Amino acid sequence: MVGSFYLLFLAVGLVMGGVVAWFDLSVYWSIFAFIVTSLSCVFVFRLFGISKQGKTRTATSDANVNLDIGSEVYVAEWSNRHTYVNYRGASWQAILADNAYTEKAGTHIIVDIKGVILVLTPK
Repeated sequence: MVGSFYLLFLAVGLVMGGVVAWFDLSVYWSIFAFIVTSLSCVFVFRLFGISKQGKTRTATSDANVNLDIGSEVYVAEWSNRHTYVNYRGASWQAILADNAYTEKAGTHIIVDIKGVILVLTPK
């Protein structure tokens, strides 16, 4: 999606070059207006752009990509941060997330999937 913004910036630069050419100025002024406008847009985007918003997530932990993220499972017991849970009609291996410290039985939420292992946090 970021590439679309750069194409938009090139288009804005071309429009500014066209505006300068419409005033019957030299082609060098049109090129200068194109370059300055495009680079200014890129600079502002880098400074305030959407790439600064939010933290990056992998596809395995993004709920927009993996619909299992955010689902609830019931954990009967833990053994050294590992367990087995029944999810979607099958038995899955599960581990406790790195930022979770309590190994309590109960309802947990899927926050990531590493291969065939569910990563869980307490609810």
